[in-house]
Amino acid sequence: MSLGTEFLQALSTGFSSKDSSGCEKFITDDFELITTFRTMSRQEFLDWAASGVVRRPYRILNQSTRTMK
Repeated sequence: MSLGTEFLQALSTGFSSKDSSGCEKFITDDFELITTFRTMSRQEFLDWAASGVVRRPYRILNQSTRTMK
């Protein structure tokens, strides 16, 4: 399994279990998630992942290009 796939699996698990500890090993201390709406620090991202806000897990749309939705 690729590192990216492992991260997405940990993120999906974090959303469903409201525990982001599985994501911590994949992101650095200076991690930032930059979206069109806001920028999240590492801790804000981990808190968001543990909040359970996202209920639908990501899925692979195109296996050859690993496109996600």
